[in-house]
Amino acid sequence: MVCIAAFILLCLMSVFVGILAIFKPSVGKKYWGMFKKGWGCIGKRVTFQKCDTNFKEDIKNSVLRKVVLKKPKMVKPVSFAIEVVAILIVLLTVFSLAEVAKGGLAMIVFGTCTVQQPDACVLGGVDVCPVGGERLNWFQEWGVVLSALPGRLRTWDEASHLPTNPQFYHAFNEELPVALYVFDPGCDMCLQSFRSKLESGFFESYNVAMLPFATEAETREIRFQNSDILVRYMIALGEVPLGGLSERDVTAAWRLTYMLFMEFSPEHVIWQSAMQAMDTTPDDVHEIVGEWLVKWGYTELEAARIRALVDESEVVDARIAEIRNIVMDDIRVIGVPTTIFDGRKRAGVF
Repeated sequence: MVCIAAFILLCLMSVFVGILAIFKPSVGKKYWGMFKKGWGCIGKRVTFQKCDTNFKEDIKNSVLRKVVLKKPKMVKPVSFAIEVVAILIVLLTVFSLAEVAKGGLAMIVFGTCTVQQPDACVLGGVDVCPVGGERLNWFQEWGVVLSALPGRLRTWDEASHLPTNPQFYHAFNEELPVALYVFDPGCDMCLQSFRSKLESGFFESYNVAMLPFATEAETREIRFQNSDILVRYMIALGEVPLGGLSERDVTAAWRLTYMLFMEFSPEHVIWQSAMQAMDTTPDDVHEIVGEWLVKWGYTELEAARIRALVDESEVVDARIAEIRNIVMDDIRVIGVPTTIFDGRKRAGVF
């Protein structure tokens, strides 16, 4: 174990020793000899052979030389301490390599180097709001990454993951491919992604179906205030379609999304932020959305029916459960927004 730990340290020191050797060749020659011995020892260990004992003794003697001269009684305790430190170095190195491997696979699979805080990984450049409300241990993170790996390598069939009664941005066009958009009405990254899609003409190039999803915080509570109510409205609007729309008119559920992400309240605050304000109660949300429904062309009776579906409806509950299953189990997203189009899954702002 000492020889493996020493080899690890020599690897770390090699860069600095290489620079030092330019100015002091004798130092470089000394450490290069030890490095070659260490490499030979590791090679034998990998092939289940015994290391040369002289390398281990060289390492220990270089450390114990001064101890022997000054405090001979401390040789055994120091020798034991060297063995313990060697074990810790090897274990720490193995763990570090495993952590790097996990982060690398997560980068490939999810586009972010961390599973539980994808928005915190600056290397991935993935701007998302995490979806999980449950803390995972180290081994569970490995399970999430490995189970999602096949999904990263596969070619996605977007139409096979549509929920019951999908809500497309426009009326379905047979000539356009299907795209899926997973988002949380309260997530500011989803707002940015929606605006980017709108500006790029994405909604005109695909049959974009929404998968609205209220993400959870670590406490298993809804992350963004009133997101769950707004998701219920989006689903309920699919059960009571707005009549009189042409093929290129925006459907009701997407009109609600547009209002949240693009329009401003009378106080000149984006509606998404206004809905999340601490003083915005569920009753306030019902009143505001109710006014929008009438403005769009719903009758008072239809608006009342939608409100009833939002308040308590087995149909809406079933739709929410179905979407959650698609998002968490089939698509396996770790953050919103997530968009699937052209056979590929892409996390983060569009």
